[in-house]
Amino acid sequence: MAGVYVHVPFCKRKCFYCDFYKSTNLRLKNDFLNALKKEIALKQELFQSRVFDTFYVGGGTPSVLSGDELILLFDLFRGCVDFNRSVEVTIEINPDDFTDDFVLSLKQTPVNRISFGLQTQSDDLLKLMNRRHLFQQSVDAVNRAVENGYHNISVDLIYGLPSLSLDMWKSTLLCVVQLPIVHLSAYHLTYESGTEFYRRLQCGDLKEIDEDESLQQYRLMVDILQQYGFEQYEVSAFAKRGFYSRHNTLYWEGGDYIGFGPSAHSFYQGSRFWNVSDVDAYIQCLNGSESFYAEEKLTDRDCYNERIMLGLRTVKGFLMQDILAMSVYFSDYFILQSKKYFDTGVLILDNGWCRISSEHRFITDKVIEDLFFVE
Repeated sequence: MAGVYVHVPFCKRKCFYCDFYKSTNLRLKNDFLNALKKEIALKQELFQSRVFDTFYVGGGTPSVLSGDELILLFDLFRGCVDFNRSVEVTIEINPDDFTDDFVLSLKQTPVNRISFGLQTQSDDLLKLMNRRHLFQQSVDAVNRAVENGYHNISVDLIYGLPSLSLDMWKSTLLCVVQLPIVHLSAYHLTYESGTEFYRRLQCGDLKEIDEDESLQQYRLMVDILQQYGFEQYEVSAFAKRGFYSRHNTLYWEGGDYIGFGPSAHSFYQGSRFWNVSDVDAYIQCLNGSESFYAEEKLTDRDCYNERIMLGLRTVKGFLMQDILAMSVYFSDYFILQSKKYFDTGVLILDNGWCRISSEHRFITDKVIEDLFFVE
């Protein structure tokens, strides 16, 4: 399985918690699309030997593109990706962008999966995050999508927000599971350096919720989603049976993917590549002859760490044999570092698969950090 990721770097305004690369200079959209066309041409040979199963347009906010711009973006790839196959084609959409006119344009693209950035039921918290939609607009957007024949719908939620009580979180979850969605991603708020939320945290204007509250919100989420038929297949991802995200699964299984646009990452032939995280520089480099990306070949240590990180984030885990087949240097390290987690039931071995037990998934990041090989 292989995939394509396209990063549309534009936002009408910046959310206060987000550290993904984005620009509010919407005047650069046309120049960006011209540069994207050139990047596709430069990577033609990468398309020739691969069959693509997933095509994902993220951001930023892809739905800030006009209808014509959206259609053009997909047209740029039609000679490279066979959209007539059963390719999962996803686009991220801000709920208030999902107008009737936008839907008319979307129907002229191969998109068959929509991801809405819903985030929370609380309009007060949406305002605090500097989101530009209200919760009812999210409900309307999901229903409008279904009315227009889109049934593979995902929503994003955030928990661990300042002042988000357990009752408020429960109310959000119970509202969301009533929507006609088949996939849900939920992320705990992280105060990333350089964001407005991080600045307010440092100034004392915001306060992190404590670990016990975070754990309660996580466990409540897992319980409610399971009750309503959502299977957890990764720490942050839940889906109705048959609707696991191919895009997500591709990443976690270490498949090849080719990234396009500012800050986009790629992985193929045992190497990682990442584009410059600046839309102006991206455009200038592709209009000239300068390199617009950097690359690195994965070392044995990188391969070990990626197997740990990607495998343990999934409910399935990783094959123990994958670690034992590595050099003794890394397999012995894993055996030593993991002993306390096996002894306490945090890690379990099931038919050759090593995974984190369901009751301990909330501490997945800590387990991964402890198992990482750091020189």
